[in-house]
Amino acid sequence: MARGGEVQSLKVKIDMPGREKKSALDSNRKRPVTQATIAAWINMQPHDDWIKEELIKIAKTYPDTALPAFEKNFNVLIARVQEKRSKE
Repeated sequence: MARGGEVQSLKVKIDMPGREKKSALDSNRKRPVTQATIAAWINMQPHDDWIKEELIKIAKTYPDTALPAFEKNFNVLIARVQEKRSKE
């Protein structure tokens, strides 16, 4: 309690290394997500270049309004690309 019986609150944010948001669609983003931002986000991911290229090809098939669905299904898309690679 502060002086005079006032209740004060303090908001604290702690960033932990390795726990940063890797989302291309960060809720604090003011600019719309585009194919270019999705491609940059994919290139930041820890996958080999072949997988990244395939994911970028898939992302290009999505209209800008559907890019949130691309991000939501990102892990499924990675699995499909890896499966495709194993068949080749």
